[in-house]
Amino acid sequence: MPAGANLYDLRSSLPYFFDDQRHNEPLFEALAKAAAEAGVDADAEDEEDEAGNGKRKIVQWETHAVLETVAAEVGGGETSPLSSSSPGEQSQHPLNRKVGLRVHLRDLAEATRLSEQAARWVALVAGPRYDPRSGILRLTDERLPTRSENARSCARMLSALVAEGKRKHPSAV
Repeated sequence: MPAGANLYDLRSSLPYFFDDQRHNEPLFEALAKAAAEAGVDADAEDEEDEAGNGKRKIVQWETHAVLETVAAEVGGGETSPLSSSSPGEQSQHPLNRKVGLRVHLRDLAEATRLSEQAARWVALVAGPRYDPRSGILRLTDERLPTRSENARSCARMLSALVAEGKRKHPSAV
């Protein structure tokens, strides 16, 4: 903190944190594209979309935001413990690039027209990522350097699981 700064006035100490968050738009666009590649409508509302055509969101995305304190030189040899990365820059904490998605297998089967046998095959192939008690399939990735790349990776995994289910048990419809 700069000398004489009010500890409880974070708007003046960390103004970029409270600024407009439009710099996150590329991430949101990448998530929407990844969801579209997986065959799900990421822009639909939980119950119904604005048009009222019955579509609903089936994929829930999970991300982490860890704010870290980094000592940096302010000027005149002073150090500020509250400096961080610039406004558009992601923090280097490893959890900040981790992305997950959750989807009910029943909803995924409806949206992608998987047969019951294909849905069971997807659950079997997913292994511990599928919880049979809740019926939720959870995929996560943190191997790649950015959140958007990890989101695309999760979407590719989901798409690959659906393709494997359709390959093993093609529907008669």
